[in-house]
Amino acid sequence: MAAPPSPPGPIPQTHPAFASAPDPRSSGSSSHGRPPADAGAGAGLGPKTFADVLLLIHSATNLAQVRDVLVPELLDLTGGHAGGGRGGAPRKDRGEELVALPKVAIGPEDVRGRSAATLFVLSARMKLAKTKAPALLELARHLCYEGDAAQLVLCSSRLAVFAWGIVKTARELDKLPEAIQAIEVLIARVVPPTAFTGAYAAYLEACLLAKNNKAGAAVLDIVLADAALFKPTYLDVLTYYHHAGLICMAEGERATPAVHFFTFAVAMPTTSTSAVQVACAKRAVLCEILHAGTHLKWPKWMPQHVVQSIDRGMAEYDELAKAFERRDWDAVAKKAAEPIFDTDCNRGLVDKILASALKWRIHKLRDTYSRLALAQLTEKCGLSGPEGEASVVKALEDLASPHASFATVQGDPAVVSFVDDEDMAVSRSQLLTQLRRQHAMADRLGAYFAQADRTLGIAPAWLEKQSHKLGTGEAKIKAEDSDVLMMDEVAGGLLRGVGSNTADVGF
Repeated sequence: MAAPPSPPGPIPQTHPAFASAPDPRSSGSSSHGRPPADAGAGAGLGPKTFADVLLLIHSATNLAQVRDVLVPELLDLTGGHAGGGRGGAPRKDRGEELVALPKVAIGPEDVRGRSAATLFVLSARMKLAKTKAPALLELARHLCYEGDAAQLVLCSSRLAVFAWGIVKTARELDKLPEAIQAIEVLIARVVPPTAFTGAYAAYLEACLLAKNNKAGAAVLDIVLADAALFKPTYLDVLTYYHHAGLICMAEGERATPAVHFFTFAVAMPTTSTSAVQVACAKRAVLCEILHAGTHLKWPKWMPQHVVQSIDRGMAEYDELAKAFERRDWDAVAKKAAEPIFDTDCNRGLVDKILASALKWRIHKLRDTYSRLALAQLTEKCGLSGPEGEASVVKALEDLASPHASFATVQGDPAVVSFVDDEDMAVSRSQLLTQLRRQHAMADRLGAYFAQADRTLGIAPAWLEKQSHKLGTGEAKIKAEDSDVLMMDEVAGGLLRGVGSNTADVGF
């Protein structure tokens, strides 16, 4: 994902930086940079006042203290451990209010020097903002472009909260393109290539809201293998895969990957079924109708309680899919008129299914006829007159778009000649697009597995021999063969056991 070339202009220096913190020596702070227990925070309870939070920020003077003290304390505080509820019970909003530091100004040196603290403060302010806040959006964009990446990567799950705050604020200001650019730069500068963060979900949300599906589609082929670094929430993952499916359908009618994304979200293990999973299930069924013209079969390893919860609200969708699978077009039209599709905001997909019925009819006739008069084809498709013929010609053009040709219409009166399967070569432009996408994904997977191979210390020669034996159906590799190959690696100083321990190669 390429970063936009032009960063925002200079930060307006119309106010001072973070206010000076209390002198640590006068408040009895420890030598490790942690605020003192008696500075209004209470022993072991963390910051409880604005002064405590400010002291905590100023006490983190190096990267180690940011990682070990500042970020854990602020994450704990914004997680609902700040008190302020009834009977002194934790109140999550209270933690956000403390971290927001409403009376403390943020200056350019804070954006660059205290990037982690600034991210927490800005995300809290954007989250709590009740009115439009253009100054907050401008500061957030500067942090994305100029913040210290070494500090920002330590912010864990708060990075997603910050990205969602940018989307919320930009939407209120009608500046979603700026939000898309800012989050794109933030991900490119801070997030490792294979790591998943909730900022991806926020990015896709902004792309959908701005109807910039091309920008959203650019991140869908990234191989996201690390789900631990930024600690994404369950909702972050569900939202990402739901939005990815919507982007696929909006960008070039990619129904096949859309089914994959929706199904992945539905099949996620969970104790209770989410409303997002139900929405994904309904859209997965509709996309499968568009893609294959059949009813979607759920993976066998899906949790049974999820299947039962989904089935309770899927009656109309199942009936539509079964009617389409039978090619009962009258029943399809009747089921498509159900009001639940409007309630679920799926009317657009259902309209596409109705429009695709004509294409499926033509496909079925193609299995029987090689040539057919246009008037006869129109009649067999259940249409008539010049308008019906125009609809059939349009459907033939749509069917030809993924291929070099599907059928030709020539003569007067017009005659439709279907092209044989072996002659339906994929168009050059589509082939190049597919090759680029698959090549990029193969490169990312290759780099990921190469790193995993180096981490495990597995001998390449042993892996090659094992894969050959498995592929040819021969007996499994003998233990002594693997020992010889692995000892050869040890002699060359290349093999490492678990934890890079050269003495532990018995795995």
